Amino acid sequence: MIKRFSLIIAGVVLAYVSSVGISLVQLRSALFEEDAAQLTQSVDFDSVRGSLKVQIDELVKRKLGQSDGGNMLAALGMAIAGPMVEQMIET
Repeated sequence: MIKRFSLIIAGVVLAYVSSVGISLVQLRSALFEEDAAQLTQSVDFDSVRGSLKVQIDELVKRKLGQSDGGNMLAALGMAIAGPMVEQMIET
């Protein structure tokens, strides 16, 4: 019974690792062949943009001291940096 369970678990892990490997090979192939359609199908760019915006905003806030209240100059920096980051990510 334990041997059968171990084989099932090993099979599931092997299937998962194989699927990740196949996806990476397809992604690499699309990149090297400059296949925009395949790349767009493989990557959710809207999700990547959203995540990148959040990460950059948090980084800017930490650098400007906004995460713990900050001062007026830091608030001005954030007011300028916010739209600038938005524009950089979208274009």
